[in-house]
Amino acid sequence: MKPKITPIRLRLVVLVIGLFSLISFLAFFFQMRTLQLDIERTRQSRNISSVRIVELFVELSYPGDWEVAGSELLKGGARLPAGEEVVGSLSAYLRSDSEVRFVAGSPPLGIALRLPLSPPELGAEGRAFPIGRPPPTEGRAASRADRPFATARGAGVAVRDAAGEIAGWIELRAGDAESGPKGDRLGRAIFFAFAGFNLLIVAALGFLVFLLSKPIDRIAEAHALEAARSAELASISCTDHLTGLKNRRGIEALLAGGAAEGEAPSHVAILDLDHFKQINDRLGHEEGDRVLAALGELIPASVRRTDECCRWGGEEFVMLFRGESDAGAAGSAERVRAAIEAHRFGSGGFPVTATIGLAPIGEGGFAAALAAADEALYRGKREGRNRVVLAEAAG
Repeated sequence: MKPKITPIRLRLVVLVIGLFSLISFLAFFFQMRTLQLDIERTRQSRNISSVRIVELFVELSYPGDWEVAGSELLKGGARLPAGEEVVGSLSAYLRSDSEVRFVAGSPPLGIALRLPLSPPELGAEGRAFPIGRPPPTEGRAASRADRPFATARGAGVAVRDAAGEIAGWIELRAGDAESGPKGDRLGRAIFFAFAGFNLLIVAALGFLVFLLSKPIDRIAEAHALEAARSAELASISCTDHLTGLKNRRGIEALLAGGAAEGEAPSHVAILDLDHFKQINDRLGHEEGDRVLAALGELIPASVRRTDECCRWGGEEFVMLFRGESDAGAAGSAERVRAAIEAHRFGSGGFPVTATIGLAPIGEGGFAAALAAADEALYRGKREGRNRVVLAEAAG
């Protein structure tokens, strides 16, 4: 037989796997984020270093001040070389995909993506000179306050004329190839490698938890068996083994349950077999047990399913009728009496009669009604037996 996995064990395995997967995902997310930030910082640092090299190259190659002639940026009155020539001259220091532009005028506002990687140089009074705003004119030293800044596609640096005003800026574009197919493939490779590794770890952890949680199934199975055994014992303790009807304890438990078991009973009846002792004396106790067992089937078949029957003890039976008037309850009791009288019992098929005492369950409760029904029963015995007698009062 295939072993069953208990719900609590299944929930435990799913919970552990879910928590581990969540923690792994968060760890992977922060690791990838950190890696991306490191890559971005490295790219910015390289681009800023590259634009600084271009600036130094121009400063050394073209002495003089920066000037603006029309829309063109000049150095010492000389026209600057094309960007391709600068990249070719600095091929040992710049990426092959780099682009260099010399642009007249201030850099557009908002072009810098982030603050410089290191603090900006300070002026003579300890103030930082922001890009796009000319610092106070403090001679040529002030023009050296501008530092390279990162842009969306590379880096830039502002240059100033002899008066300290921004004459233009040098733009370097590089690193576009990093976001191309090669970079995408690397990112996907890292992602799928981690996903595969994480899947293996999750599967191994799930299998380990599954093995280690086996005792939960055994404990749950033992608990279920114990609960079933307790329910069986409770059922046995409330059931008469000979007739299969509820016994006295079963009826008391039913009444204690109150509305949880359905509508409260309206009448109680006590049934007692007539001259049952003579059956035991003449035919034997075995024959008497056959009579009682037959009544265990005959009485419930003669009442409604909403009514209750029990063996109260010996040859006495108790019936509870629900939602009946006195006449209705008496009619139900009469059906039971007539069914017993018409039936033939035992191996020899002999007749048996019964006397029934009936009482409504009033304010005095079940105990008072039962006592009244018992008095009615004995009054019926005195009046000749084999009859239904309704109590005069029920307490």
